[in-house]
This record gives sequence, structure tokens and C-alpha cells, in this order.
Amino acid sequence: MTRPANARIAINRPIRRLFDYSVPAHLQLEPGQRVRVPFGRLQLTGLVVETGVTPPEGIALKPVIEALETWPALPAETLNLLSWAADYYQYPLGECLFMALPPALRRGQPAREKPDERWQLADAGAELPANAKRQIALREQVRQQPGVSTSELIRQGFTRAQLRTLEAKGILTETRTTIVGPPATGRLDQPALSAPQQAAAEALPESTDRFSATLLYGITGSGKTEMYLHFLKQRLADDDQALVMVPEINLTPQTLARFRRYFGDRIAVWHSALNDSERLQTWLDIRRGKPTILIGTRSAVLLPFTRLRTIVVDEEHDSSYKQGEGFRYSGRDLAVYRAHLNRCPVILGSATPSLESWHNAMTGKYRMVRLEQRAGTAQPPTLELLDIRSRPLESGLSRPALAAVKETLARGEQALVFVNRRGFAPVVMCFDCGHFEECPRCDTRLT
Repeated sequence: MTRPANARIAINRPIRRLFDYSVPAHLQLEPGQRVRVPFGRLQLTGLVVETGVTPPEGIALKPVIEALETWPALPAETLNLLSWAADYYQYPLGECLFMALPPALRRGQPAREKPDERWQLADAGAELPANAKRQIALREQVRQQPGVSTSELIRQGFTRAQLRTLEAKGILTETRTTIVGPPATGRLDQPALSAPQQAAAEALPESTDRFSATLLYGITGSGKTEMYLHFLKQRLADDDQALVMVPEINLTPQTLARFRRYFGDRIAVWHSALNDSERLQTWLDIRRGKPTILIGTRSAVLLPFTRLRTIVVDEEHDSSYKQGEGFRYSGRDLAVYRAHLNRCPVILGSATPSLESWHNAMTGKYRMVRLEQRAGTAQPPTLELLDIRSRPLESGLSRPALAAVKETLARGEQALVFVNRRGFAPVVMCFDCGHFEECPRCDTRLT
């Protein structure tokens, strides 16, 4: 086999073209590999898109300076996904490809973990002065989250000096373990499904070896998350990878806790609040094919999975799956296309499906699975609509609403009051007859 003489390379710049470089004899490149190349007066990190290209005659190509790894950072399936996305969303291929790399690799840094300082209790019973409130708070935080990183503690308002002080006192000790989040307490057996859930579970795809798209249409409280857990527990092999997408970061901790109870340390997380070392570690685990169930936001769909066998998109209708700047893509739509490339099932869950997914289910492109009963003993809320046009208000609330709040508090329970806006009356209204005061010159209501 002859060695490819030239390579076509993508640069992380807003340029809608690729660049050809000659490949020195000592280098063996393949698509997806990171390289360093000359670009004008600069040296930039590039990604090999194609090898064995033939440039026009009479053009002398600049040589690739070096290969940053001996293996491709982006496997073939990820390259195909991003090439399709660049064409579909009309965005420069180079910038699309680099979106699949963690920040450290985009900057050209080595693809190896940089251990972050992590902390655990050495002496939980050591005394601290009563006025050392921050040190006491720091000790309690490490007690609750063993293995927490220095960067995470700094984000919570603590300082390196406080950490070193407790280390010097023998209260904390530094560790190099790579725990992201609290350690799992063990794997629990999954609770039995209700009859409607069992019927829905039997309607989900039986195999993870071929593509299928399923819309799991379940009312609020019907147990869609339990369905995801059951499907992964029953269908996913021990050496497989799965992706569970959530629309926002604030949904990740609660979802993470539920999945950890059943899958232990097999669970990983991906979102923008992770620091660079945590992102690089997770990215490398995914790229190396570590058996992982990854819970992440929309950018997780771009990661270089090598053994991806299932994709779940929770709350598939949520607009947060759409990137609003730069590379404007839909994480949900890319998840469906990625499942097609990987020949694996994708499950889209929602109580209020998007029109696109509903249409696809109605026309037979997606399978429809319904959950129309609430799980367990959950009951729908009792709703009461009050016409406040004929009721006096006290501090903006009607007397029946205030009475209901007082009764709730008297029982030792909690009440939640939603206010649509503060300090603004949209209209001037008479509570006796419901008349709205209008401008004498037009039909605009007065505020």
C-alpha cells in the first residue's frame, strides 16, 4: 500500500473551504487526526478530512508540521455526522468539526488527562474554631461531596488558601482520583413497572442493533424517566455506550442522581459548566470506547462515541436543543441523524411533542408509544378559575386565593405563587362592571 502524499485539512476558521498540505514521509495520517500546519505566518491546529488527494499541477504544497496524535480524534462516524451537519446547516466545515473537540484540544494541547486537585476528608472529627465559619463550611462541603475538585470548590466561593489551611491541619487530604460528582452508592434493582408502563416498554424497540425512531408520548408524571431506565437496563450490553440528552444544565443533576442509583459509576455527564480538565477526561473516555451512559446537553451529540447503541432525547420539544449562535444546529435533529448513522434506536420523550415529531409519528416515520396514565398514586391537580373582574384584590391577589394560601400554611405545608409581572398594571379596569378604560383618540387600553 502506498503512503498518501497529500492531505486535505480543515482549519478552525470561518472559511468555507479546506486546505491541501503535503505529508512528510515519516507521517502516516488518516481522516479525523489532529495535526499542526503552517497557515500564513501562523501555526494552527487542523483536522485531517481526506488523504491521498491530488492537487493541481504546478502548485507546491506546504508540509504538515506534525501529527498531534497517532490516532484520529474524530472517528469516521463522527466525521460523517459533522460533514452532513455542515452541509445541512450551511456552516464552515472546519468550525463544525472543532465543535466536537473539548476546549483543550481545540487549542492544540495534548490529548491526555491533566489531573485536577481533588479533596477528601482525612480527619472528620478534628476541631475548628467556632469563628472559622468558612473553614467549617469547606469541611462540610467536602464531607458531602468526597472527591470534589479544586476548581469546583472555587466556583462555590472557597479559596486555595482555605484548602491548604485545612490540609496543613490534617483535616483534608489531596487525591488524584477522577471522580466527577458524588460517588455512586451501588446499583439498585429497578422498581416494577405499572401495567401501562409495562405495555409501553414492550412497544419500545427490541434491538439496539438497527435504527428506529420512537416518540414516547407520555403525560406529565407518567414515568417517562422510568421507561428510559428500564430500556437501558434491559437492552444495553455491559460494554455499550448510550447518550441521554436533557435540554438544560439545571436538569442534569436530578437526572444524574436517578441514573446513578441504577447504573453506578457507569454514568458520566457533559455540559458547559464542566471545567476543561473534566471535559477532556470525559471526552477521552468516550473516544476510547469506555462503557458509558452519558447524560448531557445538546453539544453531547457531537462527541466521538465509538460504541453508541442508544440515544434518548428527553423533553424533545424544548427549544434549548437549538443552538442560537455560531453553529446553529438542532441537537434533537442531529441525535436522530446520528442514530441513523450508528444504526441504533433513538427515543424522543415528551408530554407536549413538537409538531415535527408529531407529524413524523402520524405519518409513520416514527413509532408512537403512549403513556396516558400517571404513575403510582399521583393525581392530576384540581384547577379553579377565578374571575377577578368582580372580586376586590388585596395586594394583587383575590380573597379566595389568599384564603387558600393561609389554609395551606396553617397545615404546615408550602404554597407557591406565580406572578406574571411585577410593578405593572396592563389595563385600568373597574372591578364592579369589568369596564376597561380606553384612549379617547384610539382603541388602545390605558395602563
